[in-house]
Amino acid sequence: MKSYQHILVPIDGSDHSKQALQHAIDIARITGGAITLLSVANMADIINQFGQMENTSELTMDEMTASAQANSTGLLKKFAAMIPASLSVQSIFELSAPEAAILAEQKSQSADLICMGRGGGQALKNFLLGSAQHLRHHPRTLPGPLGPR
Repeated sequence: MKSYQHILVPIDGSDHSKQALQHAIDIARITGGAITLLSVANMADIINQFGQMENTSELTMDEMTASAQANSTGLLKKFAAMIPASLSVQSIFELSAPEAAILAEQKSQSADLICMGRGGGQALKNFLLGSAQHLRHHPRTLPGPLGPR
């Protein structure tokens, strides 16, 4: 097995992202690699939700953004708790387009593997996290294989 030293795991709370994390944990145990958890809130979706509100004075854009960050922070803590203490882990929240955030973090963290689920059962979560299928069609931008299948 290739020695993956830094594994990026984008999470959305779905069972698929839990399975991807388990694969990342298994790989990190074997290779001694570190895991970075990434939760992305899609700004376009937040703006869309804001635009659909009947009375926008009820909730400001800043409050919606803060709520998205709080939800992501809770999700990151929940997933980080699944990782054994013997493994190095860091958690990152991004407010961005999911695909761009994943690839930007891969580059900035020098991750040599992105381990992400194929897609959850909920269309909105798939949209918010981005499509693994799309990333598979752009192999030049990725450092290695995606998992699990």
